[in-house]
Amino acid sequence: MEEMKVMLSMLGLVVGGVIAWIVYTNIRNNMAKNSKNIAKKAEIVIKRDVSSKYAGCTFYMNNDYNNGYSQSEWLRLFKERVTDKGLDKNSEEYAAAVAPFINAIVVDGKFYRRRGMQDMVHALEQFDPGVNDRISLNYFVEPYEYVKDAKRAALSELDKFIKKKEYEKKAPERRAAYARCSNCIHERRCDPKVKHQTGSCGGYTPKEKKNPFL
Repeated sequence: MEEMKVMLSMLGLVVGGVIAWIVYTNIRNNMAKNSKNIAKKAEIVIKRDVSSKYAGCTFYMNNDYNNGYSQSEWLRLFKERVTDKGLDKNSEEYAAAVAPFINAIVVDGKFYRRRGMQDMVHALEQFDPGVNDRISLNYFVEPYEYVKDAKRAALSELDKFIKKKEYEKKAPERRAAYARCSNCIHERRCDPKVKHQTGSCGGYTPKEKKNPFL
């Protein structure tokens, strides 16, 4: 009976060891695979960042919008923190060093160029810190931690509120302008924005006067 218990214990140790080895191997293989993926992603992102299309952009990392980098500064920073370090591309150190560059926010004027790995050149989405700067799933690499700029978000919401109130305040003026335009013989030649936004129209002529002989 005792021998049976010993055998079962030994068998349990062997099985446990095999399971532990399988788990360790899977983790190691996944880490190696992820490292290769990160290196490939970094190559794609940096190649895009050095292009002429990004020449006038501002680059931000870690949601720090008080410290933006020009293209030349950005590439120099990448060289200092990644390239010159000679890091093994399959190492955790490399992943940690390159992640902030991959997960960067890149803007051109008021509009996004990329948000992490998300190409937004044709999205025409305005950059709104603290509101729409969180990188969506599948467009960032670990380590990534979103840090919301609450102050900028509050200012953005306040600005939107003020603009909304101003728009509502001018609503009667817009309606009156539209009414004039809709009853004007020039309406087909007026810009739509003029119809909705302008005040008195210097070329306004009532439709009742359409016949010049009356």
